[in-house]
Formats: sequence, C-alpha cells, structure tokens
Amino acid sequence: MALVVGLTFPVGHIWAADKTPTTSAPTEKTEPLWELGLGGAVVYLPHYPAAAQNQTQFLPLPFFVYRGKIFRSDEKGFLRGRIIKSEKIELDLSLSGSLPVDSDDNDARAGMEELDWLAEIGSRLQVNLLETGDRSRGARVVFELPIRGVFSTDFSEAPEWQGIIFSPGLAYRNKNISDSGVDVSMSAEAIFASEKLMDYFYEVDPQFVRSNRPAYDADAGYLGARFSLNFRRKIGFRVTAFLNTSVQNYTGSTNSDSPLSLETFNYGVVVGFRLALFQSDNRVRD
Repeated sequence: MALVVGLTFPVGHIWAADKTPTTSAPTEKTEPLWELGLGGAVVYLPHYPAAAQNQTQFLPLPFFVYRGKIFRSDEKGFLRGRIIKSEKIELDLSLSGSLPVDSDDNDARAGMEELDWLAEIGSRLQVNLLETGDRSRGARVVFELPIRGVFSTDFSEAPEWQGIIFSPGLAYRNKNISDSGVDVSMSAEAIFASEKLMDYFYEVDPQFVRSNRPAYDADAGYLGARFSLNFRRKIGFRVTAFLNTSVQNYTGSTNSDSPLSLETFNYGVVVGFRLALFQSDNRVRD
C-alpha cells in the first residue's frame, strides 16, 4: 500500500547452518550475520491512498538485522522467512507495516473512525528475469508477486482483519552501482485490494454522511500503481543511510468516485539511518 514505511526492525533466529567461515575471497562482499543497534527516519507520507493530506513524522527505533539462509531481515522486508530459494526463484513469507492516521488531522475524514496501524503478512514470489555480475555487485530484474493479508490495530485490542492486498510488479536492483558503494532499487507495481480493505479506506457509512461527504459503498478491485526509487549506502562498518521515494498514481482506481479519494497522485519520502552497535563476528554473503 501507499503507506509502507521503509524501515526494518525485526527479530530473527540464528541457525547453525547459516554460519560460514569468517574469511572469504577478497572480491566477495560479506556482511555480519546479524546486527543490533539504533535507527531513525523522517517519513513524509500520504494519510492513506489518494488522500489530499500528508503526515511528517520522525521515527526513532531499535533495529535488528539478520541475514540467515532461512530467516532474514533486510532491505527487502521487515521480517522474512524463505520457503524456496534458488538462482531463479525465491518464495518467502514476510511482514511489513504502515502508520496510523488520526481522523481529526484529515479534513476528508473528520468525524470518522481513525485509521490504525496496519500490518501486512503473507507470501511473495520473486522470479529473476535478468542478472548480471555477482551477489556483491551486479544488477538484476525481478518479477515480484506478493499476496498479503492486512490487519489493523491500535494495540489496545486484538488485531482486526482488513482483507487482502495483491501487487504484482517488476523490480530492478543494482548493488554497488558503478563501484560507488551505493545500492539502488527501482520498482513498478499494480495494486489490487479486496472489498474489506477498500471499505477501510473509502467507504462512507450513513452515520458519517455530511453535506460534502455523501454515503459511499466501496468495491474490490484496482487500487492504483506505485513507482519507487530507493538508495542505500553503508558508511564504514556500522552506519547505513537510506533514502526511499515513491509516487502513487490512482488513475482508473475502482473507488475513484469515493468522497475520500481526492488525489490522482501521492508522493512519499523516507530518509533515515541505522547505527549498528553490535555485530556478529561471523560474516556471510549478503
């Protein structure tokens, strides 16, 4: 969805099978098996898909990165468990999330129920279509097919089911582009959602009707398209800086007639850092 935050702060499990010798070929880039430290980011994101207002927040959080063969936490996701991994295909289970919105801060939703924290949990199939170079430096084009269930919570009650999101797309990733030490990724995806999730964003029940906000019954279908451009650079052995940007387009959205769907384009930016206070002596190929 449009509000996914590009920070990873998960917990992984260390398997003995994941350990590799600490020495490696001079040309092979390796990373610590795990890193523990502090991170923070400034986020500028729309309140919800096709919203007319945005929010800016600073998020200071601890982080734990784990680069195991089965369980991983990295730039691809908050928490991932690899089910299948080969040179061409990867299937994982992953978790991501998005920020809450106070309806009092959003003119279109004034008086309506708040939008809580959202968590997306599900599987993602990745197929390598083109690859150059090696794991430490090189480019690849990947077809991605994520399908996730969505839950909302304000942390005072049990999470509530909000439907399913499905977003097939293409991604381009290049590690250490032009020997600059910068990792670059770009992606384009089409986003589809079930009726319950569309209701969560766009439905207007009779009790919330106002003169400028008629009743609306949302439908399942096409939510919009998202285009992302992300940069990441490790500075020394312990600091990683990142910049994530995205543009969302809602032309042709199934619920574009909703009084809560106000913009054709949304923009998002996440700028942040991670400081590794503790690192594993054991190193692996990232």
